[in-house]
Amino acid sequence: MIRAEVFCREIEEKEIPELGKLAEEIWREHYPGVIGINQTEYMLGKFYSTEALKKQMLENGHRFFFCINHEKPLGYASLDFSTKDYVLLSKFYLHASLRGKGIASVFLSFLEEQIKKANQHTIRLTVNRQNIGAINFYFKAGFKIIQVADFNIGEGYFMNDFIMKKTL
Repeated sequence: MIRAEVFCREIEEKEIPELGKLAEEIWREHYPGVIGINQTEYMLGKFYSTEALKKQMLENGHRFFFCINHEKPLGYASLDFSTKDYVLLSKFYLHASLRGKGIASVFLSFLEEQIKKANQHTIRLTVNRQNIGAINFYFKAGFKIIQVADFNIGEGYFMNDFIMKKTL
């Protein structure tokens, strides 16, 4: 696969079930080794159920995007425009087999263009402190760590993250 075959687009409400299925595939292939299977399953239920995704999209104003090749979603992302000082890259995921092929860079560039079109110039994200591959990708993309944070997400689970920032 070459990068030229990849395109990105916004997700419509009717595609939320497809988004949830893709999230389950990606999370189950990657996160059990980072946060364990129990927390992975808890987070999928909490943040990726159809109801949770609809709420994020329709009530919280998150915009979701697919990265696609030959009409097949390879990954997904969401942008949260709810703060005035920055846009939160709330989700940014690709299938493991596609990492290191330049696809994430294409996808991130597309998302940065969406942010600029909204007349915003700062992007923030959170990334698990054990997710070394993602952290290195973000460093290469120009992000800097601005804070270490632990977020209580319920049921005794925490997200142990870095908060990273990039000015566009």
